[in-house]
Amino acid sequence: MKIIQHLPAATLIGSLIFMGFAGATIASEPPVIVPLDLSEEPELSGQFPRSFREGDFDGKYLYKKLYAARENPNNRSGIWEGGPGVLVIESYRINEYVELLSGTLTTVDDNGMRRTFGSEDRFIIPKGWKGRWEMETRIRKHYLTF
Repeated sequence: MKIIQHLPAATLIGSLIFMGFAGATIASEPPVIVPLDLSEEPELSGQFPRSFREGDFDGKYLYKKLYAARENPNNRSGIWEGGPGVLVIESYRINEYVELLSGTLTTVDDNGMRRTFGSEDRFIIPKGWKGRWEMETRIRKHYLTF
């Protein structure tokens, strides 16, 4: 894990895509490199259920999927925007690599460990993570689920 934390984002994402992590493998079509444009604007919207939200946060967010693997739709990449507000996570449902593109976010693990992230910070949320996601400002992130 320490190796991943110290790689530049472009190197890590480029390596994952080159290794076929983000490429679809179909017998009739060879895998191809997929460029990711992180400047794209989210065009879809959603809202977290009330049970995930704390305080007066309305839970609304915007997103755009940039890529989804055909053989495993849980392997995908996209842009997500939301906040400010607080989400309470009981058990994160997937592994997720996050590159924070803008905003300020503090995570509080179930054991009380606090970490604050800002623009250009990168981290991994492991499947099953439990804690608080405190968006002090509106945040924009690039995500890669696996």
